Amino acid sequence: MVDGAAPGRPSSSGEGLSSGWMSDKYSKMMKGKRNARKRVEHWLQASDGGYILDSTNTVLSMLSCILYVYETYAKPYYQAGLDVELLRWRVGIDWMDTVDFIFACYFLFHFIVHLYAAESRPHYIMSWTTFVDLLTVIPPLTCYSVLSQPGYVQRLEQQVDEAGAVRATTRLAFLRFVRVFRILRLFRMDRGHDHASSDVSRQIFKVCFTLISIAFIFAGIFYSCESLMVEPALMTDIWGPPLGRYPLRNDTNADGDYEYKLLYHDVFYYTIITISTVGYGDFFPISDWGKVLVSLMLAITFVIISKQTNRLLTLMGMQSVYARHRFRASTRASHVMVCGNIQTQSARDFLTEFFHPDHGQADAKLVILSPHTPDAGMEYILRSAEFGANTIYLEGSAMNETDLVRCCAAECEYVFILANKFCTDPQAEDAATALRAVSIKKHVAQNANGKNIPVMLQLIRPENKHQFTSSVYGRKERSQIICMDEIKLHLLAKSALCPGFSTMVSNLIKSCDAEADDSSPEWLQEYVQGVGQEIYRTKLSPSFRGKTFSEAAKYIYTEFSSTMFAIEVDVLDEPDESSVTSKHSSWRNSNDASVSGKQEGEPKRRTHVLLNPAWYVIGGEDTHVFVLADDQEAADELTTADCNDTDEKSVTRMLGEKAGDLFGHVIGKGGIKHMGRRKSSVGSMEDIPQYELLQTDMNLQQSRRISRLRANYHVLKQPLPLEDATWDTVGDMRGHVLLCGSTSALFYFAATLRSRSTPKSRLKNLVILHPDPPHKAWGQINLFPNIFYVQGSALEPTDLARAGVHGLARAVILSHAKPGGGGGGGGLGGGGGGG
Repeated sequence: MVDGAAPGRPSSSGEGLSSGWMSDKYSKMMKGKRNARKRVEHWLQASDGGYILDSTNTVLSMLSCILYVYETYAKPYYQAGLDVELLRWRVGIDWMDTVDFIFACYFLFHFIVHLYAAESRPHYIMSWTTFVDLLTVIPPLTCYSVLSQPGYVQRLEQQVDEAGAVRATTRLAFLRFVRVFRILRLFRMDRGHDHASSDVSRQIFKVCFTLISIAFIFAGIFYSCESLMVEPALMTDIWGPPLGRYPLRNDTNADGDYEYKLLYHDVFYYTIITISTVGYGDFFPISDWGKVLVSLMLAITFVIISKQTNRLLTLMGMQSVYARHRFRASTRASHVMVCGNIQTQSARDFLTEFFHPDHGQADAKLVILSPHTPDAGMEYILRSAEFGANTIYLEGSAMNETDLVRCCAAECEYVFILANKFCTDPQAEDAATALRAVSIKKHVAQNANGKNIPVMLQLIRPENKHQFTSSVYGRKERSQIICMDEIKLHLLAKSALCPGFSTMVSNLIKSCDAEADDSSPEWLQEYVQGVGQEIYRTKLSPSFRGKTFSEAAKYIYTEFSSTMFAIEVDVLDEPDESSVTSKHSSWRNSNDASVSGKQEGEPKRRTHVLLNPAWYVIGGEDTHVFVLADDQEAADELTTADCNDTDEKSVTRMLGEKAGDLFGHVIGKGGIKHMGRRKSSVGSMEDIPQYELLQTDMNLQQSRRISRLRANYHVLKQPLPLEDATWDTVGDMRGHVLLCGSTSALFYFAATLRSRSTPKSRLKNLVILHPDPPHKAWGQINLFPNIFYVQGSALEPTDLARAGVHGLARAVILSHAKPGGGGGGGGLGGGGGGG
């Protein structure tokens, strides 16, 4: 005992320790209960088990209602009598009572589980669903427990006097009546509308379901009241004998005449015509309680349906008709999906090109998925005779699974994701485009049974490619990334070397319907004929196998008036190729082992495009080539062409077979085993080492970077510091290229000017004129020779003179970025060139 403590009482310190220990134990116990409740709640809301539990409850609720309707025919209500055998048949437990009891046990279990998982149990107990559960579970359990008592039927048999029979049948009638409340289970079936596609669809389902439920429930209650409170003889006097009706048990009276017996479909018919119209008068309530029920039913129906109809009209007013439409794919015609940031003018240009007669897409459907309601210009396009029949506009988001289902994204042939080239924030625009692409790829992977749909996405800045390619879905095949800044800079650089190059490329990729009559100048007729041809990719006939590229090109030009200028070949990378590149670099193979299913360490395959490989011998049966043709139909003629000849092997073909080393490849069973580092300069935009190689692959060694650049471009041995390349004036420099304006993404412009396809003696000096030193951009181009920086503004004549404006060969002017753009990548639309 502690000194100073009163006898028989614990010390204050001991009492404090005891109470603290009890408090901690109680806190841990309550915390454990809360965690258990949360786990059960999460299981009910987010797991397949919870979904199955609710789905089973819905199905059993429907079966319980069907069972009740069946019982009204199998065990119809009747007036009290003295027939003990009939009484035993009415009271005895049969399979219907057993099934109803099993259903009630499941409903009770469902109620207990949800009550335990409820965050606020008092609030859950006071809810409407609890009222329905209790009112539909208690009566079946009570009836089964009463009727299953031993000797219950024998006691009823002993009550053969009139008063005893009346008391017994009155108790039975009450038990039968309260069981009608099981029809309220209809209200527990409303979970079905939660999976509807939109708020409007859910509300329409709710209105229809509520109307049917009210009619069904009031029909059951009205049937019970009229059958229990109105004698069959009175029904016969009012409505006449049941002519043409099938006889039910006890349908005849003591004289053998048929008496009118009310059936469930009679009262259901009466309920429907009472709700929908003023009633035909062929049925009407006879009992006082029946009249009260009809009045109550009409009042409740008017209040509930009016409220829900107003809600439906409000939702329909909030959503456009395009947000409610749904596209249904057809097996007879393919469809293409276009989403992203779709402007009216870009949509018009896309539709004009896509549905051009030269491309053979007259029967295809094009689905536009946009988060915005179409403006007046877009409405005009959708209603035009040119595009209206084959264009479907849906308001929605590519990030929403429901909207992707609406446009049948998993069944389309191609997906195009467009970007807003005039946006103020290119970084955010590219991030949104990449997220849309990943969302679509994920949806297709989960719903297309392994189908890999080609996705073409449009980005603004080349350095943002990794946002898509670094994802799991971005590394898969058949995904093409088109960077507008990259293409523009390539074209501007090529135009600086070859004036008119950008115009030629534009004519080759854009459809044109221009025509020149015989009276037009000869040069105009030739130009129109050339403008009418485009670049098409088509499959080459197997009959070309064994021919050299030059022989096939000559035959195609002679027989089909088409020009073959490139061919696709499969390349097996070197074993150490994958170790050179980072996992985030777009230089990496698109079909690596993780995607193509190959084992690690096996050679990885990718597709290369060879431009005019004259000595290349065509092999394989699935060879695709690029041709200049008038339309798709003319290009597809090469697929069925027959160029087999009986001549001996030509000299050029034999030379081609001997000259394989000129291209650095060896023909094998699987295609080209290895291709030399040097590639064709034109058309190799996808093969140029990407900007991520220079900026994001920080772990890449400097020597490896230089060696890779040296294989494709003219480069210095060591990077040139910006200070050494900064000149106050270029003096008497002649024949150089002057670049003014934005300095964003200069790598592609400078790399095109320093391509190894251009002889070193013909390289043009590049002079950059900008008010601020391009420190960030210089890190991308400091390995390229003959690049100089002059600080100044293109708006100042003296600065232009210092940059050698009087002796330049070409001038390229890039627009600056818009405010908030964070760089110059988004403002290249105003770029131009001159000389």
